[in-house]
Amino acid sequence: MPPDAVPLFPLQCVLFPRMPLPMHIFEDRYKLMINRCLRNREPFGVLAIREGSETGPDSVTERVGTLAAIRAVKRHSDGRMNLLAVGDERFQLVDARKTRGGYLVGRTQPIEDDPGSCILSGPVSGEVRALFSDYLSALVDRAGFQIPDYELPDSQEDLSFVVAAVLQSSQQEQQMLLEMTDTLDRLMFEKEILERDLAALLARPAHRVAIAAYPLKLNEITSGFSRN
Repeated sequence: MPPDAVPLFPLQCVLFPRMPLPMHIFEDRYKLMINRCLRNREPFGVLAIREGSETGPDSVTERVGTLAAIRAVKRHSDGRMNLLAVGDERFQLVDARKTRGGYLVGRTQPIEDDPGSCILSGPVSGEVRALFSDYLSALVDRAGFQIPDYELPDSQEDLSFVVAAVLQSSQQEQQMLLEMTDTLDRLMFEKEILERDLAALLARPAHRVAIAAYPLKLNEITSGFSRN
């Protein structure tokens, strides 16, 4: 795929590598875009919206996002689509332009973690795993759910992306985690967030926390880390 032809989908969320992304496509411009992706067997780029909305006029997006590969599509008779995409590699947007169909395409550059950063992150990853277990237990307990079965990935980088996706932190913090290219730095930042948010959760009574869908589907998230 030419580097200047990546279709772009601004969303009000941050997509992390190998994380599932269920979507409902109803705008004409995005029907065109998804049909193009399916026809050409190409991914689209997800960029978090910093200003504006998904359905309004042109929004202002972040410059770092994640490619999304389409895994399944269900079409409706009126042209709407339900699809499941999965995050792939991260990218930095160089520039973008609007197509005649109304959606954006952009030139991108791939970004990835420094391979050497994983070597030093072992001890911190153990602390993050322990904190994450306590955090998730407190989160689902205070939301009135049972903790789902899950298995965290062995890779420190993959671990950092799972934790980032499940954290009930602000979009700004999630974008910061996405943009980091040092696994150790990402895990250290997640440790700070987990310690902060765990203390806040433990100070609240049970059944008083509204949570996003990710923690309830953690088994689906972690199963997505298969390298096969």
